[in-house]
Amino acid sequence: MQNSFNFFVYILVLGFFVIFSGICQAGTDLVYQQANMDEVKVRRNITYKTEQGKGLMLDVYYSLEKAPVTKGHTVVLVHGRGPESSYKDTALYNSWGRLMAVNGFNAVTFNWRPGYSPDDITDLSTYIRANAEELKINGNSISFFVFSLGVKDGVREALLADQGFIKSIIVYYGQIDQSILELITDKEFPPFLIVMAAKDRMIPVNANDDFINQLKKRGSRIEKIVHSSGQHGFELYNDNQETYEIIEKTIDFIKKTSK
Repeated sequence: MQNSFNFFVYILVLGFFVIFSGICQAGTDLVYQQANMDEVKVRRNITYKTEQGKGLMLDVYYSLEKAPVTKGHTVVLVHGRGPESSYKDTALYNSWGRLMAVNGFNAVTFNWRPGYSPDDITDLSTYIRANAEELKINGNSISFFVFSLGVKDGVREALLADQGFIKSIIVYYGQIDQSILELITDKEFPPFLIVMAAKDRMIPVNANDDFINQLKKRGSRIEKIVHSSGQHGFELYNDNQETYEIIEKTIDFIKKTSK
């Protein structure tokens, strides 16, 4: 009986990976676009970590606004889990990076190993902060924008690494590891925006409600938005006004919390 259950779970997760891999293939774009996204300058394939002779890479998307580096804000886009070998090179994350840049932020996309090596997040944070001047980004004002199955490890590791440089955390259709509430008791959490999808078959829409309630009791700022018709990956699947408005609210949230 247990073997049958394990096989069912394996097939379910494998199916999700195949589906999500499909929506991340080249040529698949965000349903929400803004002018001048094709004008964004990108610095690609910077090694932030080497392990067993293999490098993990990051890309930097530069804001179209010519503000001094120390005055800018950096958005780190954290991908989820799946079979892709280089999520940062998919059209999805290329589009997110460009969208952040046309809205006045520098953006970092990168490859990491959620579920296998969560400390990639810590190493990424350490690298971009230590090399912020050379990268021409602000390492002291960062938002972490975390997606899907990357949320559990991504949010936890970012918060554990935080020394006051994280100005906000945005979660899209993923479940937060509540153990972080026990691990961090001596400092404030940054503002959170959690966006869930009502039609998501992978992550329940109420998966983070207890975390939200606990954070509110601590007096932390936390907001939740539910896409009423959204699927997992709604910014690719649901081409409608509600998706546009959620993305615009997300950008506005980052702007307000980065000041």
